[in-house]
Amino acid sequence: MNKKYLLEQCKRLQFITNDENMLWCRPVSDEWNLNHNKGHETLCNKFMEFIKFKKITNKEATKWLNLKIKKSDKIINSLDVKYKFFVHNEEMTNEENFIYSSNDGQICQALTLKNVINKKHYFSKDSYVPTDWKAKELC
Repeated sequence: MNKKYLLEQCKRLQFITNDENMLWCRPVSDEWNLNHNKGHETLCNKFMEFIKFKKITNKEATKWLNLKIKKSDKIINSLDVKYKFFVHNEEMTNEENFIYSSNDGQICQALTLKNVINKKHYFSKDSYVPTDWKAKELC
């Protein structure tokens, strides 16, 4: 997989995430989805840094993403156990809610990037049409 191609796909993913953030902050802020998208941004930025300065193979990139998935999954599972899998609608603290949803976003983004690497998914420049937020109410 070409480094330039992966970096471009990451940039397109970031545009999509930024546009989604505008949706989730209106009319009432949806913290879970905003934090989830922060996880998208975090992983995408780390991945871009990982591939930017060295030549990597698809296998190395996939391995790196799998490690991030494992790490985030471990964090989410520990919170699930702590809150007894939310059987009785237990409330998390704001900090733990952020940790949970942002790690969920990192897993989501890692799976998307793995699909891009394996050529199962492609984000076309022409397929993304940004929302005209100036014509709509903003946060």
